[in-house]
Amino acid sequence: MRLPGIDELPSPGSGLEHVAQFVDRYDPAECFLNLWGNEYGARADALGDQLLLPMRAGQIPVADPEELLLVFCRLWRMAPYVGIDSAERFWAGLATGLVRGLRRQLEWSRFAARLPGRDEVPGPGCDLKQVAAFVDRYDLTGMFRELWGGEYEARAEALEADWALQLRAGEVRDAAPEGILLVFTRLWRAAPYLGMDAAERFWGNPLARGLERALRRELTRDAGIPNAVFRLGLDVYVDYGFENVLFRWVQRTGRVFRMFYEGGEWEVELPNRLWDDAVRFGRRTTSDRYWEGVGGEG
Repeated sequence: MRLPGIDELPSPGSGLEHVAQFVDRYDPAECFLNLWGNEYGARADALGDQLLLPMRAGQIPVADPEELLLVFCRLWRMAPYVGIDSAERFWAGLATGLVRGLRRQLEWSRFAARLPGRDEVPGPGCDLKQVAAFVDRYDLTGMFRELWGGEYEARAEALEADWALQLRAGEVRDAAPEGILLVFTRLWRAAPYLGMDAAERFWGNPLARGLERALRRELTRDAGIPNAVFRLGLDVYVDYGFENVLFRWVQRTGRVFRMFYEGGEWEVELPNRLWDDAVRFGRRTTSDRYWEGVGGEG
């Protein structure tokens, strides 16, 4: 299964020909048929009904991007049979909400691709302009606000408090790089209100210095997935090169899927030794590399 790029998604400004080309290219029905077998029709219908409820309430549907894509393509295939014969009528229905949900899920699933390189992380030798440029480029605050919703402030403050305690005890040991970036950014945004108006004062803050060290360490982690990664609310993609296998952990359901480098995805029944080994000794990868069945460095 290959997920589309965010810039490939059709929109209400797209004509029906564009939608048809998109569906022909990305329809995941065959993959779900192989996965669900004889239950395909009933499960696909139930999924569509499940996604309909939040959209009727004006909310963006939350589901795996593969599931949103399936329901969108099924809606398109059914359009002629329910009288949807124009772009205006098609986009006036469920289609707009499904694409909005798909766009958001694709953005979240590409989080890992937006992380900085180790050498980009500013350190105590950097002046404040360099820190400001780094924060502007890698600020994930907006993504977490949308991901966590009304829980954003409480969850972000809990991260800060937890890591402040760990730093007092030595260093941050259980952290995801996205979360470190979030707290580092929040500290930088708050700096003027804390009287940190010089590089020496900013880097003299134990939290800033500790987060910088922790971020460098996580960006160069040789192996293993920190437990904190699974608490962010993101899907997690793991590459376990020792066994030439990739895994996908779905945060919404806690389900795990496996794909060997040569392709073909299967759901994993937990507990599973290979999955446990991948979490202990594997590396994070991106959704794009997972769906392409590509492992190793890159």
